[in-house]
Amino acid sequence: MSRAVDEATWLAAAGVRLDVDVHVPRDAVGVVVLPDAGTGTRHSARSAAVAGELQRGGLATVVADLLTTEDKLVAATFDQRRADVDLLAARLAALASWTAEHEPTSGLRLGLYGADTGAAACLDLAADRPELVRTVVCAGARLDLADPMLARVTQSVLLLVGERDRPLIELTETAASRLGGKAAVIVVPGASHRFEEPGALEAVAELARDWFVARLPVEADG
Repeated sequence: MSRAVDEATWLAAAGVRLDVDVHVPRDAVGVVVLPDAGTGTRHSARSAAVAGELQRGGLATVVADLLTTEDKLVAATFDQRRADVDLLAARLAALASWTAEHEPTSGLRLGLYGADTGAAACLDLAADRPELVRTVVCAGARLDLADPMLARVTQSVLLLVGERDRPLIELTETAASRLGGKAAVIVVPGASHRFEEPGALEAVAELARDWFVARLPVEADG
């Protein structure tokens, strides 16, 4: 029986230090990496809500800020860095590789959960490292930033989009048709881009939990 783990740590990734929170429930059935690549942090209520629901499903979580404090202090370049998928994907690749080798999470199949620009970085990594990434969930994804790599993503992908985010619904459905593997699109009722309406983020977290629990455990192949 594996032990539960809670730790705050860090790693060197693509020339910067990434701060990371790791939670491993007892007898975890898989691990999900949740990169924050926006204006919030890994300690935001949004990150906590999604990570907490995944943990209740028996999944380990690795939550990290892909943008450093220094990145965010340089206001003139923040938006550029936030949209720099190559930079985000390089840092995410280091984080995912570290997760696969870190003792508490090694041996667990790995999934990625990303929102907005972070979702584009998740798809970039999935395209480049199919042996590492088992499946991906994207919420309110900037799939226009992931366009060049969509056909190379052969893993199963869940795309979540708010019902009130009309421009993104069309973009999401088009991107789903271009993905190289199986893709599912779920429109979350009454939700806008950031899923801020009552119950919307909870719905997203539950859908992500069910997706990962169905695909990450070893017995999911049976």
